Amino acid sequence: MWKNATHTDTLRKAGWESAEWVNVLYFPNGVRAGIPAGTGDDNRETIAIPKAFADDISFVVPVKGQSMRDFDFREGDKLLVQYTGCADNGDFVIADMDGGTTVKVFFEDENGDRWLIPGNPDFQPILL
Repeated sequence: MWKNATHTDTLRKAGWESAEWVNVLYFPNGVRAGIPAGTGDDNRETIAIPKAFADDISFVVPVKGQSMRDFDFREGDKLLVQYTGCADNGDFVIADMDGGTTVKVFFEDENGDRWLIPGNPDFQPILL
């Protein structure tokens, strides 16, 4: 799983315009905020992010879809993503499942079941 997504637009609004920027891997086809779908991983580019974040960032990917709108993840927002291999309750994650990816909130219930929770009531949670 990939977690700790941060919007690049939020960084710019917070005054990062004057920061030193470096290029990192960028997947322009995006990650679905909805039903998991392929990202077209063969299409890779680079994008500039603040150098202060570069050591912790695995890649950047834009959001596609509306399932995370209540968490203010909008179509086209760029997420800074860090690979960790695990997630804690409440983490924003990019999950790779059945050949596709999706961005959701990770939740493990009292029975040990793991869920991907959308931020939009029009979408259903996904049991992993």
